[in-house]
Amino acid sequence: MLMGKPAPGQDFAAEILALRERPQHVMFFNEPDMPTSVGGSSLSPARAAQIMKTEGRKLSAAGIKIVFAGTTSNQNGDQWRAQFKVECAGECPIDVMGFHFHGTDVAEYGRYVKKFVHENPGKEIWATRSDKLDMTRSQA
Repeated sequence: MLMGKPAPGQDFAAEILALRERPQHVMFFNEPDMPTSVGGSSLSPARAAQIMKTEGRKLSAAGIKIVFAGTTSNQNGDQWRAQFKVECAGECPIDVMGFHFHGTDVAEYGRYVKKFVHENPGKEIWATRSDKLDMTRSQA
């Protein structure tokens, strides 16, 4: 996984392609809408798109599926993803859209998943982080 931006001088794609056993999927960007102090990768949508267009393309060209790991499931994450799509302009090779959900309500989780699927037509969808869901409560 490329958590955020590559280190100076790092060729992330070359490192992955040099592995004796190549992965089928590589994930990019953990909660780029959040600061690194809380586990995010703190990337602007423009910088993330630039990285995806370079590193992601190299991996995609080698047959590796590209997974966008996910933003937070709040308004910041929604706005970040919308701007990222604008910055990508259809040029980011994303095969799988991952999402994170931070909440306890199973019905809210279902609504979020439906919204996420609607926002990403034709993409495979992965739940790359879900925590705190209360599966013991009866849901209306």
